[in-house]
Amino acid sequence: TTIDTQKCYRTATAAWDAELGAQYKLLLKDQPDNVRIALRNSQRQWIKYRDEYNKGIEAFYQKEQGTIWSLVAAESKMNVIRDKALDLNRLSNSTDLGG
Repeated sequence: TTIDTQKCYRTATAAWDAELGAQYKLLLKDQPDNVRIALRNSQRQWIKYRDEYNKGIEAFYQKEQGTIWSLVAAESKMNVIRDKALDLNRLSNSTDLGG
């Protein structure tokens, strides 16, 4: 059902958000102060972006008719967090050239 699928997206979004936090902590680990500060500031800006973008996603899909659009919006918002978690992982591993 739509309600069950919405619950799945909430669960998946929470899991990706937890992964994002874990990747962020790994990225900051053992970094010099100037790098940690720069990453912290950029992450704070990203959070503002995410929140505003999610509002845009909601507004965009709310104008559509049918319950499927709430699921499309939920997936889109989840993907924003998923993509950032993956991006932080790539950044963290980008200098690991030794394998």
